[in-house]
Amino acid sequence: MKKILSLYYRPKPGGFCKRLSMAYEAFAENGWDIHYLSIEKFPVSREHIHFHRIPMLFKKKENLLFWLNFFLVAFPWLVYFSLRLSADVIFVFGEVYAFLSFPAKLLRGNKIVLMTRGESIESLKETHAGIRGSLLRLVYHAVSFLAFKVSDGLIFNSPSLSQKMKQKYRLQRKKIIVLPNDIPVPVVRPRAEALTKIRQEYPIGENPFILISVGRLHPGKNYEFLLKVFEKLKASLKGDDIFLFIAGDDPLTGEKERARLRSLIELRGLDHVFLTGWRDDLYFFYSAADVFITSSKYEGAPNSLLEALGYGLPCFGSDVGGIRDILNNDLLVFSLDEAGAEKAADLIDKMHHDIMFVSRVKSICLEVRRRFTFDWKRELVTRVESC
Repeated sequence: MKKILSLYYRPKPGGFCKRLSMAYEAFAENGWDIHYLSIEKFPVSREHIHFHRIPMLFKKKENLLFWLNFFLVAFPWLVYFSLRLSADVIFVFGEVYAFLSFPAKLLRGNKIVLMTRGESIESLKETHAGIRGSLLRLVYHAVSFLAFKVSDGLIFNSPSLSQKMKQKYRLQRKKIIVLPNDIPVPVVRPRAEALTKIRQEYPIGENPFILISVGRLHPGKNYEFLLKVFEKLKASLKGDDIFLFIAGDDPLTGEKERARLRSLIELRGLDHVFLTGWRDDLYFFYSAADVFITSSKYEGAPNSLLEALGYGLPCFGSDVGGIRDILNNDLLVFSLDEAGAEKAADLIDKMHHDIMFVSRVKSICLEVRRRFTFDWKRELVTRVESC
């Protein structure tokens, strides 16, 4: 029986950890033993999945002392469990964790399979400015370079990300595997039921036209752009029945970004825009929505976009990386400048009143949905075996 060792500091809401949990389930369903190290248990339960808690002295998460504690413990714990379990493969999400796995590989000879889902350096540019930010990005770049070099298999979730990383870090072609995210099975609710549920919390009226965007509350998600688009829509559609729901949060940037967005919403008088935070009942919002829209500055392969396609929603997004890889149609994407904001507003305006246009967009999105409907778990197992 193959033994897999993995490391991630803790489960968080959102697509990243949801996909990591799916990977653990995939290995377990294939009969492999998966042992993961973390400070908290992931929401997965299978016969072959084993949780090992990383001891922490500092309980406040994600400050400097926490990370120093985590890194100092993670190095020896990975080595210890690698030797104790005789692990065949160390499977990790993210370059930092591949870097931490290198001592275990030196001592035990494990293969390291690194799955990366986005470019974290771009994210750091949004949240860390000045000299400190530059130093942090330089360190992360060096860590990423070493992580890619020591890994035996590199799995990227989009062709554009694979190409970008290959050029940036001069990666060996034989190491690179592209495995797109798949479309998860939706939990669809009747629209009338979903609207009734949402009306219990939000004043959306009887015949609402609902836009939804889902993702972390992070500057990289560029929700300010959506507010600009919505402001244009409010003027053209009189704002009587159109609503925008932004669902998501972030343990690091959420509080600051929420305050910033609320300030903009109030300043521009956008009383039909709602920030919902993370929702366990997000399926109600997908089921009630008329259009999904995302305006990220960069993406790997956004799970929220794939989820929306799974619900049969017409989808539009910024013309960047993984969003372009998924939608792959000029009609469905827009630039992140003033012209792009005008185009996005015009697209949604047509979705509001042009039946023929709605039919055309739904047909394109249905074809996209077909392309991304496959057995991701089986494909992952096959790719890991080939590394």
